[in-house]
Amino acid sequence: MKVERLDELQNLTGELMIAAQAAAAHNGGKSVKDENTGRQLERLLKDLEELVISIRMVPFSGVVPQINRIVRDMSRKEGKEISFSVTGQEVEVDKKIADNILEPLLHLIRNAIDHGIETPSERETAGKNRTGRICLNFENTGGEIQISVEDDGCGIDTDKVLQKARDKKLFTGNEDEYTETELLELCLLPGFSTRESANEYSGRGVGLDVVRQMVEQFGGHLHLESKKGEGSRFTLHLPLTLTIIDSIRLLAGENYFALPAHQVIQFFPYPPREAERILQGGKEFWLHEGRYIPVISLRRFYEMEDGKKTGRRVMAYVRGSTREACILADKVLDQVSLVEKPLPPLFGPHFRYYTGISGCSILGDGSICMQLDIEDLIRMAGGMKTYE
Repeated sequence: MKVERLDELQNLTGELMIAAQAAAAHNGGKSVKDENTGRQLERLLKDLEELVISIRMVPFSGVVPQINRIVRDMSRKEGKEISFSVTGQEVEVDKKIADNILEPLLHLIRNAIDHGIETPSERETAGKNRTGRICLNFENTGGEIQISVEDDGCGIDTDKVLQKARDKKLFTGNEDEYTETELLELCLLPGFSTRESANEYSGRGVGLDVVRQMVEQFGGHLHLESKKGEGSRFTLHLPLTLTIIDSIRLLAGENYFALPAHQVIQFFPYPPREAERILQGGKEFWLHEGRYIPVISLRRFYEMEDGKKTGRRVMAYVRGSTREACILADKVLDQVSLVEKPLPPLFGPHFRYYTGISGCSILGDGSICMQLDIEDLIRMAGGMKTYE
């Protein structure tokens, strides 16, 4: 079945869900018979949603043969000995993601062969096996799809990254305060490359930012880990589905926000006990199980009027693929399947990166609910004051 037909079917299912939610919102307080009919309709819609999602799912195995060819041909041209392995190729993902994932994966594989894996003589000098290793792994973690490309090559030299960042004036604050992880994330910025000369595969100003943008188009994230002399691992975190999201709805001021349900661990009352509340350097932290968890107020982050601060609020303890935080809201409303609509093109490709908003949903009463991206929200809040 053509992916365009599947998109149309899922869009219609989403519109039907919105219409049903609107009917429920305008039909409150009716008879028991009406309530039973509403519950039956809700169950049928849930079954339809699950059926549509299952039809869209295809295994990753379709992209593997072409990747195998690239590894074989490129390693021969580069004069490198490489052992390439694939695990989890039977894992299924939305067909639209599967149809578009090949290009970013090929980019990462080429990057590993060209930048990462050393020549046999270089590896022997470094005390390594002559044959380099590249592993491609697909995994369904329950809430998302994780694809990792790992190599045992030379790794990324953070000293070179530091110097290149200085040359390009990329530091927005004191460079000494940047952690190794934050330095590595600079490699994902447009046009960033530590390679001095171009070849057939690298150094032409088209870098890892292209991969990051492709992944973010599907509501995902690219995470980079590397250690000099030992190798690198790139992990793509992708959603299971593209439009219908199991969400936790929050209220902050008069605005509705939604968090991906699989990333919400637990709810806690706010403020916490005085001994657990840490105020430091213009930021607020919650001491939980020996860790300092940043507290991000939606009211303050999105510059809403604080209004009355009486009464207790709620913290949603969330955990992304690489970060954790407590999202502070006025109230937790419910857990519901929401149809995520993409942001208008007018907002530009980087709106999500700078706001933490990945899309929006229309609620049953016609209100707009902002879908929050945990990773971007925590990253953005890291450089802001969260209390005065």
